[in-house]
Amino acid sequence: MTMHRSTHKTGPEIGIERPIAFNAQMVNAVLEGRKTQTRRVLKKQPTPYSIQHKSQEEADLVTQHGIMEYMTSPYGFPGDKLWVREAWRTGSELDDKNATEIMESAHDAGFTAGQYCPLKYEADGAVRPWGECDLDDFGPFGRYRHGRFMPRWASRILLEVTDVRAERLQAITAADCKAEGIELTVPKDSDGWWRSHFQTLWDSINGEKHPWENNPWVWVVEFRRIKQ
Repeated sequence: MTMHRSTHKTGPEIGIERPIAFNAQMVNAVLEGRKTQTRRVLKKQPTPYSIQHKSQEEADLVTQHGIMEYMTSPYGFPGDKLWVREAWRTGSELDDKNATEIMESAHDAGFTAGQYCPLKYEADGAVRPWGECDLDDFGPFGRYRHGRFMPRWASRILLEVTDVRAERLQAITAADCKAEGIELTVPKDSDGWWRSHFQTLWDSINGEKHPWENNPWVWVVEFRRIKQ
């Protein structure tokens, strides 16, 4: 199936930053340079066309054209930035504060920009210190904080969108599976092998609401990591 690149811009101006969440496995794949694509289910699935088509492929192409022409990608367009949300921790002395309260406390202390406390990332255990006396000032790293609660100032990964398109989930190719960060312990070249591994990964994350077998429409976001 021929894919149509997303060039229609009906939403906000390009060049802005948006958040995007990844689990630990996918964060590590991004950090290692193995992941340069992500697929996200369209919140509103297209209604099948009632007119007759020669094939399902043609019907999908018509639907795809409608998506790209009339629906705005929530992940932006080429040139936009995505900052990654992931699970994190900070000093236990801050366990009773949320991210906004931590920032406000730092502002009250005279710190007006940037990182506001020591940070530890769950995916790989990496630590971003804040000062020389982190342990004395903030205590050992405390409670687990879900990625959905990560603020922009705590994010360590910035991505630049290079392409956005809409397609059926099962339209994924072997090359796309590799770009999704699939890592095989035994190299195989067949599309079926790569797709089966991606299917397993997909269902482990999305299977409850959007299983592979339902073949939902997805946004395919291609990106490159920007070194910070």
